Amino acid sequence: METFERSGRIFRVVQIGRGGPSVFWGTGAHEAPEALIERLEGQNLLLVAYQAEDWNRCFSPWPAPPAFGSEGFAGEGARTLRWLTDECAPQIASRFGAREKLLCGYSLAGLFAVYAWLRGMPVEGIGCFSGSLWYDRFADWAQSQSAAPVRLALSIGDREKRTGNPRMAQGEACTLLLAAHWAKQMPVRFWLEKGGHFDHTTARIARGIDGLLGAAE
Repeated sequence: METFERSGRIFRVVQIGRGGPSVFWGTGAHEAPEALIERLEGQNLLLVAYQAEDWNRCFSPWPAPPAFGSEGFAGEGARTLRWLTDECAPQIASRFGAREKLLCGYSLAGLFAVYAWLRGMPVEGIGCFSGSLWYDRFADWAQSQSAAPVRLALSIGDREKRTGNPRMAQGEACTLLLAAHWAKQMPVRFWLEKGGHFDHTTARIARGIDGLLGAAE
């Protein structure tokens, strides 16, 4: 595993198997990729685990009130997108060669992956796993955007709609709505995982990446 830094942001890179696409996976500042790497054994990909120094600030597309607790969303997704497009991805291409690019994430990082694609980041596939597609005004905004067709892999837990948080409870409905909207224009894979939002997250991310890579075959 190699560790890189650009403009104060860290990203770790590991080749799993031989060749394959570059899979950009958004993580928290203290999230270690080792458990995910182990679960992806047998695949062929270059895993690029790029960190957000502040999860709610860096992965949110625009400001919004807190979903729980007292910390709101600062809405600096556009800044993260510029860094990913202008600094991280070019360095990966320079160091490891030009490859197909896939962008994925879990929860708010999954929302960011969709946002980055709809804002024009050049990618061939998007994975949004238990993504925060319930985010304020996001579903309406997403349906109004025109973006290049990609392969889409979407999942969500079957108990997430039962959360006591009324905003987050809309996650499944928003995911299904957008999956149906995008399926009119491009291939979409959608599946339900078992459990709530915080259950078996590493396993869900690994299955999501497996599904995204499988859609490429």
